[in-house]
Amino acid sequence: MARALIIISVLFLLVSCDRKYKNCFEAELPKARESQVCNDLWQVCEKKARKIADDACAAFKPID
Repeated sequence: MARALIIISVLFLLVSCDRKYKNCFEAELPKARESQVCNDLWQVCEKKARKIADDACAAFKPID
C-alpha cells in the first residue's frame, strides 16, 4: 500500500511540474509572437517565438 502511495505521489509531482511549464509556455508564447518582427515565412517566426517562450520557461521544464 505504501509503495502505491509513493508511486502515485511521484506521478502527481511529475504532472504538476509539467503543468507549470505548460502554463508558463502558454503565457509567454503570445508575448514572444508579438515581439517578433519577421518578414520571413510564418513558420520561421513561429519557431523563433516558441524558442523564446521555451527559454523563458526553462526553470519549469520537466527533466526528461
